[in-house]
Amino acid sequence: MALVIWVILATSCVSGADAPGDAEQILTSHGLVQQGSHWVTADEARLAADLTDLRRLDRQHRQTAATLKRELQQAGQLRDRVVTAREEVDRLNALLDGGTLSGSRYNAVVDEVNRRADFINQHVSLLASPLGVVIEPNVAQAARQLVEQYGALSAALAHGRYTLETLEDSYAALAEDSQVAAALEQIDNGRPGDARLGPLRDYAGDARRLERMAATLWTAEIPLAVLDNRSLLPVVVEERVFGTFAVSSDQGISIVSSALAEAAGIDVERSVPPVKLQAFGVGEHELYPATIPRIRLGGHTVENVRVLVLPADAEEMPNVLDVGTLGPLSVELDLPRLRARLTASESTAAEAVDKPELRNKNR
Repeated sequence: MALVIWVILATSCVSGADAPGDAEQILTSHGLVQQGSHWVTADEARLAADLTDLRRLDRQHRQTAATLKRELQQAGQLRDRVVTAREEVDRLNALLDGGTLSGSRYNAVVDEVNRRADFINQHVSLLASPLGVVIEPNVAQAARQLVEQYGALSAALAHGRYTLETLEDSYAALAEDSQVAAALEQIDNGRPGDARLGPLRDYAGDARRLERMAATLWTAEIPLAVLDNRSLLPVVVEERVFGTFAVSSDQGISIVSSALAEAAGIDVERSVPPVKLQAFGVGEHELYPATIPRIRLGGHTVENVRVLVLPADAEEMPNVLDVGTLGPLSVELDLPRLRARLTASESTAAEAVDKPELRNKNR
């Protein structure tokens, strides 16, 4: 009988709120995950992978930028050859029409005209202005890749910087939480070091590297691509996801896909009547309004951008960035160079920096 009573008492000592499983649940409910003997925030748990991804994305971005530069140069040189060939055809046709040639000489000039005309016809698209060079297939493909890679790199960089900038404050708040402290003490069970609150290490070196990367990447220009006569730009939403947006100046409002809004944690205002819209040759859809707390274009951020959110069955429609919704930030497209120049008014230039405290509540 004494043995039975002892077992019951021993079991009761680790039941209820004092059980180790409950302590782990408390830490998990505070957004912490276990890594070895440390309990770290979910952001820090992803940070190592994010930093590795940044190196990979940066390398890919640099390689594609070099490829695009080379393809633009080659396409430009080819266009010059086409222009020269067309001028030469005009000159030879004038010679043929002049009546001064005959016999084999006449036939030789005709053959030369036809040869040059075939060359011109093969590359006639290069003569279109101003899109002749930039829609050349190799150039267009490299440009689209660069826009995608720039967007992915910018989103990863913005999220990494946010994580590092807020890491210390996050752990300071957790350290002052009595529930977290009690849970760590219980898991530790009297053996110092068995359960510790993060961070795992000092990230000062990583923070400096990201600042250098930001200074190099986020300049006054960002890449653009052209697809179906639309200019496409990389836009980062809420400092953590990116999308490719078609530039517009006449929509009056920007448009985002439901997938992008969901990934960024944007609250869609479904309690108001939807807006019916037909654009880009696609059937009419009902779109609901929303506000994006922050979007990023290169080194500039714009806050509280009003958008319409596409329904899930309208993903064939592109994201649209109406430059009229960017307030004092202006966007100038330089199509021959496949670059967009960003200019903020003097009153907001100083505000074109990160404000990490502004985050969506559905993070």
